Amino acid sequence: MTLRTVEPLALPEGWTPAELEAFVPRFEWIAPTSLLVDPTYQRNLTETSVRLIHRIAAGWSWRRFKPPIVAETDAGLHILDGQHTAIGAATHGGIPTIPVMIVEGADQLERARAFLGHNRDRVGLTALSLFHAAVAAGDEGAMTVMQVCGRAGVTVLRNVRPQGIFEVAETVAVAALSALCRRRTAMQARVVLETLAQARLAPVTSDAIKAAEELLYGSTYAGEIAADDLKATLLARWPDMQRKAADLALAKSLPKWRALTISLYQNTRKRRAA
Repeated sequence: MTLRTVEPLALPEGWTPAELEAFVPRFEWIAPTSLLVDPTYQRNLTETSVRLIHRIAAGWSWRRFKPPIVAETDAGLHILDGQHTAIGAATHGGIPTIPVMIVEGADQLERARAFLGHNRDRVGLTALSLFHAAVAAGDEGAMTVMQVCGRAGVTVLRNVRPQGIFEVAETVAVAALSALCRRRTAMQARVVLETLAQARLAPVTSDAIKAAEELLYGSTYAGEIAADDLKATLLARWPDMQRKAADLALAKSLPKWRALTISLYQNTRKRRAA
């Protein structure tokens, strides 16, 4: 495993580092139930929030803990970031105090601006990042997907390249891959992906995965199409099949993968019934 150190980046022309504020944050262990939430700028709890809090409490781990950032005011400590974490700790029942980072909170306007910055100035984790993290964490489902892809000759990229450039048999369709491996045996999933890889698709799209699975193993087509025949159609007519599927999806209000399935079925040699 190759680790990398934190390295500074050169700022673009015209950018200058911000002037540092006079105060220095400090850490303290605080009872989560003593922290305050300002509904003026903080979100109310939604059903999604409640589910997240339940997951935090049920799966509590200090290795996944991020200290809430709170502002010191005359009324007490106002949460700027980390409301769900604090409520999760309180919900757990066995965590009397948590570490928080305390900053100055001069007025409500400054606190609201800080809240906005915490929620705007961050890079969300992509499905690809989460998938590769799950593989590194030993998640059984993610590891199965990687093993099947490896044996089929499909490469799951870690990041999408600029301008969406793909090499043959590369994919970013981790949701479709995971669904395929859940629904089918490892061998069936391998055949689906091997067919697409050997057909030199670049990339292997989620629509192609779903369509190939349906044609090879779906109950509707009952084994009418062999993997080699589907591969032949893809090799010879993949761009044309994509155009036909797009037109059909638009005309019939079908999901793109379903339209692709129909187009490939109509243009692929069928097996004779036994």
